[in-house]
Amino acid sequence: MKETILFVEPRAGEQNLFARGVTLPLLGPIYLGTILSRAGHEVKILNENLLQRCIKPEELKADVLCLTALTSTAPRAYEIALQYRRLNATGRIIMGGIHASFLPEEALEYVDHVVTGEAEEVIVDLITYGTKLEIIPGRPVQDLDSLPLPDFSLLAGSTRMELWPLQTSRGCPFACNFCAVTSQFGRRYRMNSVESVLEELRRRQGKTLFLYDDNFTARPRHTHELLDRVLSEGLQLKWSAQVRVDAARDSELVRKMRLAGCHCVYIGLESANPGTLKELV
Repeated sequence: MKETILFVEPRAGEQNLFARGVTLPLLGPIYLGTILSRAGHEVKILNENLLQRCIKPEELKADVLCLTALTSTAPRAYEIALQYRRLNATGRIIMGGIHASFLPEEALEYVDHVVTGEAEEVIVDLITYGTKLEIIPGRPVQDLDSLPLPDFSLLAGSTRMELWPLQTSRGCPFACNFCAVTSQFGRRYRMNSVESVLEELRRRQGKTLFLYDDNFTARPRHTHELLDRVLSEGLQLKWSAQVRVDAARDSELVRKMRLAGCHCVYIGLESANPGTLKELV
């Protein structure tokens, strides 16, 4: 049966970076929305950061409300869930994302179901057949190439985006104890094939990209291959990425990144010594 499905990514408080001009949507709702749209459902995605406003009650009309949240946006997600429930007593509310994955019992005070981890391989069955389970374990996508290219036309206001997200891998081969990546996505580092990444890069030429990979250079040989192909095709790109500081040891890799359009890298630095952290700032 065809369902109307509304994905909402809530806005954080004004003190949060993602509410102060950074209109970069999470990719999870867009992947899930694309999968459900291909399965025949009517899908719309609303992102309060992108819209730069809170969504209106009349925009919550849907058979199923799907919420995703970081810890900073969870309180607003719960507000939206309560608002939806007042308007639609029989509609279903599903929540995913990193906050709900780690604190599913908290989220269940406001929603009907929580999907933990990666939801792409369980979302169609959940929407189509339902379940009596309150907590549904997601399954890691082993073949990232099996995912469809994200359909940004489902995202209201996507044409005004100045920065576009793109992901070429999931997980991380390292196990830093201060990082939540391996708990959410696993320590097995999964990569899209070079060809599938190139297909998306060709479509995104002319846009400024941010690579959501938690460590873009975790497999240097693969990164070299991708960069070589970008350079050989002469793709005109401008992008930034997250890397570990050890990427600087490979000067040729850094050079290729720059030639391929990388203008900025983000490096997380940690120390058990508060004084050291203060010096780094």
